[in-house]
Amino acid sequence: MNYQARRHEIKFTLTPYYGSAPLDYSTAAQTLQLTYHKTILLDERQEKKTTGLDPLAVRPSGDDPQVPIASTNDPRLSLDVEGTVENEDGSYVFPSFF
Repeated sequence: MNYQARRHEIKFTLTPYYGSAPLDYSTAAQTLQLTYHKTILLDERQEKKTTGLDPLAVRPSGDDPQVPIASTNDPRLSLDVEGTVENEDGSYVFPSFF
Protein backbone atom coordinates (compact mmCIF):
# COMPACT_ATOMS: atom_id res chain seq x y z
CA MET A 1 0.00 0.00 0.00
CA ASN A 2 1.16 3.49 -0.80
CA TYR A 3 0.63 5.29 2.52
CA GLN A 4 1.97 8.70 3.40
CA ALA A 5 4.84 8.21 5.84
CA ARG A 6 3.60 8.67 9.39
CA ARG A 7 4.66 8.42 12.96
CA HIS A 8 2.35 7.13 15.68
CA GLU A 9 2.78 8.28 19.26
CA ILE A 10 1.75 5.83 21.95
CA LYS A 11 2.00 6.59 25.65
CA PHE A 12 2.82 3.72 27.95
CA THR A 13 2.69 3.05 31.67
CA LEU A 14 4.76 0.33 33.29
CA THR A 15 3.58 -1.24 36.52
CA PRO A 16 6.47 -3.40 37.74
CA TYR A 17 5.78 -6.81 39.23
CA TYR A 18 8.10 -7.54 42.15
CA GLY A 19 6.85 -11.00 43.02
CA SER A 20 8.69 -14.21 42.29
CA ALA A 21 5.82 -16.42 41.12
CA PRO A 22 5.17 -16.65 37.38
CA LEU A 23 2.24 -14.55 36.20
CA ASP A 24 -0.53 -15.80 33.96
CA TYR A 25 -0.93 -13.91 30.69
CA SER A 26 -3.85 -11.66 31.67
CA THR A 27 -2.14 -10.59 34.92
CA ALA A 28 1.19 -9.99 33.17
CA ALA A 29 -0.55 -7.95 30.45
CA GLN A 30 -1.71 -5.50 33.13
CA THR A 31 1.89 -4.52 33.88
CA LEU A 32 2.08 -2.57 30.59
CA GLN A 33 -0.67 -0.17 29.56
CA LEU A 34 -0.56 1.36 26.06
CA THR A 35 -2.63 4.38 25.05
CA TYR A 36 -2.80 5.79 21.53
CA HIS A 37 -1.87 9.49 21.61
CA LYS A 38 -1.69 10.79 18.03
CA THR A 39 -0.52 10.24 14.45
CA ILE A 40 1.74 12.68 12.66
CA LEU A 41 1.65 12.59 8.85
CA LEU A 42 5.08 13.48 7.47
CA ASP A 43 5.50 16.05 4.72
CA GLU A 44 8.52 17.47 3.07
CA ARG A 45 8.97 21.07 1.96
CA GLN A 46 5.97 22.95 0.61
CA GLU A 47 3.68 20.43 2.33
CA LYS A 48 4.39 17.79 -0.30
CA LYS A 49 3.30 14.37 0.97
CA THR A 50 5.92 11.69 1.56
CA THR A 51 5.55 7.96 0.97
CA GLY A 52 6.36 4.82 2.88
CA LEU A 53 7.12 2.87 -0.31
CA ASP A 54 10.57 1.36 -0.71
CA PRO A 55 12.77 3.79 -2.62
CA LEU A 56 13.63 2.71 -6.15
CA ALA A 57 15.37 5.91 -7.24
CA VAL A 58 17.27 8.92 -5.96
CA ARG A 59 16.23 12.53 -6.41
CA PRO A 60 19.17 14.30 -8.05
CA SER A 61 20.92 16.84 -5.90
CA GLY A 62 20.46 20.51 -6.63
CA ASP A 63 20.09 22.88 -3.75
CA ASP A 64 19.45 19.84 -1.53
CA PRO A 65 21.32 16.59 -0.93
CA GLN A 66 20.31 13.48 -2.84
CA VAL A 67 17.36 11.77 -1.18
CA PRO A 68 15.55 8.46 -1.75
CA ILE A 69 12.31 8.68 -3.76
CA ALA A 70 9.66 6.11 -4.62
CA SER A 71 10.56 6.10 -8.34
CA THR A 72 11.37 8.45 -11.18
CA ASN A 73 7.63 8.53 -11.98
CA ASP A 74 6.72 9.10 -8.31
CA PRO A 75 9.34 11.52 -6.97
CA ARG A 76 7.96 11.73 -3.43
CA LEU A 77 10.46 11.46 -0.61
CA SER A 78 10.50 7.85 0.61
CA LEU A 79 10.94 7.49 4.37
CA ASP A 80 11.54 4.51 6.61
CA VAL A 81 10.32 6.06 9.84
CA GLU A 82 10.85 3.15 12.25
CA GLY A 83 14.23 4.60 13.18
CA THR A 84 13.13 8.23 13.37
CA VAL A 85 14.70 10.34 16.09
CA GLU A 86 12.88 13.50 17.18
CA ASN A 87 15.03 16.39 18.39
CA GLU A 88 13.95 18.75 21.18
CA ASP A 89 13.14 21.48 18.63
CA GLY A 90 10.66 19.19 16.82
CA SER A 91 12.94 18.43 13.86
CA TYR A 92 13.62 14.83 12.85
CA VAL A 93 16.61 12.71 11.93
CA PHE A 94 16.03 9.73 9.65
CA PRO A 95 18.90 7.25 10.09
CA SER A 96 17.91 5.49 6.86
CA PHE A 97 19.47 8.46 4.99
CA PHE A 98 22.93 7.54 6.24
